[in-house]
Amino acid sequence: MLKIFSTGSEGNCIQIDNVLIDIGITKKKLTNLGIDFESITDVFVTHKHGDHYNDPLFRYLQEEEKKYVYFTRHF
Repeated sequence: MLKIFSTGSEGNCIQIDNVLIDIGITKKKLTNLGIDFESITDVFVTHKHGDHYNDPLFRYLQEEEKKYVYFTRHF
């Protein structure tokens, strides 16, 4: 399953099966777009630009939802 929540300079976030790739949008926007946080098992962040990484969403996913978040080596 592929869901594209957002792409471009205003934020990037794509779901492939149970994995989120990049989290450059807000939790509120993801919620409004209908994401099921319970279905997410892992999160991959490609790099630390604001359109690929949102710190409050990262903290929520890691601390509240207990998701595994992975970064590239050059993060």
